[in-house]
Amino acid sequence: MNSALKIKSDELNKVANLLHSKKLYVAVAHSSYYCCLLLMKHIWLYSMNGTEEEILQSKSGTHKFLIKETGKHIKAINLYDFLVFRQIRVLRDLRTDSDYSDKLFNEANSSNSLKLLNSIALVLKKY
Repeated sequence: MNSALKIKSDELNKVANLLHSKKLYVAVAHSSYYCCLLLMKHIWLYSMNGTEEEILQSKSGTHKFLIKETGKHIKAINLYDFLVFRQIRVLRDLRTDSDYSDKLFNEANSSNSLKLLNSIALVLKKY
């Protein structure tokens, strides 16, 4: 199924790659992370038959909820995919650094974000 979430995720993937190619490194992790987050939401709603209400009622917050629930779903099906998916935490930390920290976000950080995006999104698109 091709939901609006998947379409937006694909666009964010293109944005991340375009930003990197234009040397606008600081926004690459943000686009990469949200690309994956939208795929997780798609999985929750369409593969796991969860609801928006369940997401909103989560005490842990939307991001942690989707990471935890998507991780459990993937782990139950394929351990290797789960090990790749677990790298979402590294991508989340890169996104947090790029958005909020008082550190420069350089080409290496941007390249790492894209590498993580490519491997994580490949796994998420299976589900």
